[in-house]
Amino acid sequence: MVKIAVRGVSTRLVDGAAELTAAAGEPWDELVRQSVERGWAGLECLSGIPGLVGATPMQNVGAYGQEVSDSVSSVRVLDTSTGRIVAFANRACRFGYRDSLFRSGEPGRHVVLSVSYRLRPDGPATVRYADVEKALAPRGIARPTLADVRASVLAIRRSKSMVLDPHDENRRSCGSFFTNSDRRRRRPRRRRGARRRSGDAALDLARRPREALRRVADRARRVSPAA
Repeated sequence: MVKIAVRGVSTRLVDGAAELTAAAGEPWDELVRQSVERGWAGLECLSGIPGLVGATPMQNVGAYGQEVSDSVSSVRVLDTSTGRIVAFANRACRFGYRDSLFRSGEPGRHVVLSVSYRLRPDGPATVRYADVEKALAPRGIARPTLADVRASVLAIRRSKSMVLDPHDENRRSCGSFFTNSDRRRRRPRRRRGARRRSGDAALDLARRPREALRRVADRARRVSPAA
């Protein structure tokens, strides 16, 4: 096991955007805090997520309406198969929902060394998530700042013990072990009147056990009246 502990943050302006480059060992939430304080939009909804910068492109970290793929400009890695250091532009990272080239394309091949994010100086805060909208509504904030959104996200996460806080006895967490289902892959509905397959009884038993058991008992009585 190799622990990536390289540190360092640099910034530059590129075509009116702020490019923020951080070494893989930089604490993630500290980087988010700094970008918010500078008025650079693009990471504010990702506040409070524990871990280091190098992990963010691996599974395209996202929360509350933002993903790092929205702002990543390049990822610098060590290619363990060749020993070379190479940089991947955003599109080459093949970002998907909680996925990337580094996670499932060629897992284990690349070691992330640094990540560059292209942020928007004085850009508007991202408010796309219902929980964030609800948190802002009671405060009467029509045009929330980056700091407003960060504070709201931290409050939401803290209410769920999702912020590393020494005063929260439930702060210890292994994180989430699920991804949202892909609705595009849902099985098509069975046409009305279509004959049931033999495997449907097992599906019914899993979905509605009480009803399924009742049907099985009824069938048994018809076959053997003494049952």
